[in-house]
Amino acid sequence: MMSAILLSKKGINKQTISDKVMGRLERFYQDKLAKALRHSKAIIISVVGLFVLAIILMTTLGGEFIPALEEGDFAVETRVLTGTSLEASMEVCLKAEKVLINKFPEVIKVVGKTGSGEIPTDPMPMEATDLMVISVKFTEKIWIH
Repeated sequence: MMSAILLSKKGINKQTISDKVMGRLERFYQDKLAKALRHSKAIIISVVGLFVLAIILMTTLGGEFIPALEEGDFAVETRVLTGTSLEASMEVCLKAEKVLINKFPEVIKVVGKTGSGEIPTDPMPMEATDLMVISVKFTEKIWIH
C-alpha cells in the first residue's frame, strides 16, 4: 500500500524493452502452440515412438560390473579417510578379503569395487569400497558339513 501511495504513477503504461521481448516470445509461442494443436495426432505418435526408441536404447546400454548376489551372499561397504591413496585403499580391501576368506570357510571369493562409477547411479564417495562376498550356496553347505 505504501508503494502505491509513494511511488510515481507517471509512465505506468509505457512499454519497456522487457515487455517488448516478452510480447514477441509470447506471440512466437502462441503460433507454435496453435500449429502443434492442429497436428496433435502426429505429435503424440512421434512422442510415443521416441519413448519406445529410448526404452530400446536404454536396454542395450552398458553398465558396470557388479556380480549378481545369490541367496546367502552379501555386500560390505568399507571406507578409508578422505584423501587416502588408491594403493592404501586397495591394501585395506585386500586385508579385509584375506580375513573374510580365512575366517569363514563358506566364503568362496570377495570382489571389490572402489570409488564412484562412470554412471552416476550409485552415489558412493571416492574413498568407499563395496566388497561383494560370494559364499557357498545353501544346498552345497549341506553336503560339505
